[in-house]
Amino acid sequence: MTLPSEAGKREKKKRRKTKLSKTLSWWLKYNKKTMIKVVAAVIEQKGKFLLAQRKKGGVHGGCWEFPGGKLEKGEKPEGALGRELKEELGIEIEVGELFLSFPFQRKGLDLLFFVYWAKWKKGKIKPVDHEQVKWLGLEEIRDYPLAEPDFLIVDQLKKKHNLTVPKQ
Repeated sequence: MTLPSEAGKREKKKRRKTKLSKTLSWWLKYNKKTMIKVVAAVIEQKGKFLLAQRKKGGVHGGCWEFPGGKLEKGEKPEGALGRELKEELGIEIEVGELFLSFPFQRKGLDLLFFVYWAKWKKGKIKPVDHEQVKWLGLEEIRDYPLAEPDFLIVDQLKKKHNLTVPKQ
């Protein structure tokens, strides 16, 4: 006998895979170039979100972003996200549902972002590939320069929280 909670979990996982599958199908149909898959984590605690400042001098140097990184060959997005946060911030996370996925182009590169809800499980945050990290409320984030793709993430978070989205 299947418990309702188990059936609900299976159905939720199936819907998530379908949503992800539709995004990937669309992207592959319209983009024959090599695409780079990128993951990001939305970690919320007490109404604030974990953002990290990129090191100065690189792409989007000095800008703030939701932590994450690129998938390695053969890696699944959820696994990549856990690996990236362990390497870059020294923390272990529990990867939750897919929050958002979107294509993005930057200087001739075709990127596909997968943004997941995540929970900080253990470890002390120690920025390795970032200048610093901060916990910021949605209204505070507008005071920080964001990496371009992260504007889309903030926009969707504000819509989810029924906040107005300021133009930047």
